[in-house]
Amino acid sequence: MIGFGPDGLNLGPAVVNWQNLSLILGLFTWLGLAKFPQAQTTAIITLVVARLWAVVPGLTNARPLLDNVWDILDLRRGDWAWLPGLSAGFFYLLVGTWRDVKRVERHTATKNVVGTPRTEIVRTSILPAAFRAVVPALALGVAPLLLKPAPANTTFPDIQFTRLDGSPTALPRPAVINLWATWCGPCRSEMPLLLAEAKKDSSLIMLNVGENASTIRHFLKSAPPQVWQGGEKVTSTMRVTGFPTTLVINSKGEVTARHLGPLTRAQLLGLQRQAKENP
Repeated sequence: MIGFGPDGLNLGPAVVNWQNLSLILGLFTWLGLAKFPQAQTTAIITLVVARLWAVVPGLTNARPLLDNVWDILDLRRGDWAWLPGLSAGFFYLLVGTWRDVKRVERHTATKNVVGTPRTEIVRTSILPAAFRAVVPALALGVAPLLLKPAPANTTFPDIQFTRLDGSPTALPRPAVINLWATWCGPCRSEMPLLLAEAKKDSSLIMLNVGENASTIRHFLKSAPPQVWQGGEKVTSTMRVTGFPTTLVINSKGEVTARHLGPLTRAQLLGLQRQAKENP
């Protein structure tokens, strides 16, 4: 069963967020159309630079080394700096084209170069081939982001939730609200990051969905006061299609940003800044 939500595409039990779907479509289109030897290397350079540029600002010695490494390697989390990445890939193509031109110039008096006519080398040089591939790759990559459905409700319900101690109260605003469950693998993988950052930011809320206090306590062992129950009250209203889902709400309860899937520390810091800068 295929479903379309504001955060991602539902493929049966699996959910792919729109950012990752865009990456998959764009990458496969590029690799299918860019028929020159440097195509795969260009894609690798673009992805590595885009990934590191986005994730490295969130790395810190205060976290275990493996957590930092996992932020980089866990591609489900998204987080790509496409302008630096595409710039690096384009620079690599320019260098490759310059080398091709120089190779042709060195053999101007020769009819063939390594068995290939010079006119054919110029006609199929890297840049023309790259531009023929990059246009449809970008078009297919951007299309899901443009066509994704808008959330039906952009205001977080003003209702009460329950703390782990049993006291009902409303959530603070502005806030970064993470909807999660103990049975959710991606939720479990990002929970150490959320718990660490919650110690420094009281507006970071971990709102559990559909589980009782004893189950939550058993999983967390110990928890900051920002862990709440009752997230199932808003999953339908906010059209939450997968977990974890993180929402940024301002003082009026308006949802100013949302993210499906686990977060890198750089992504989380960005959402926290957005909540504070746009109260």
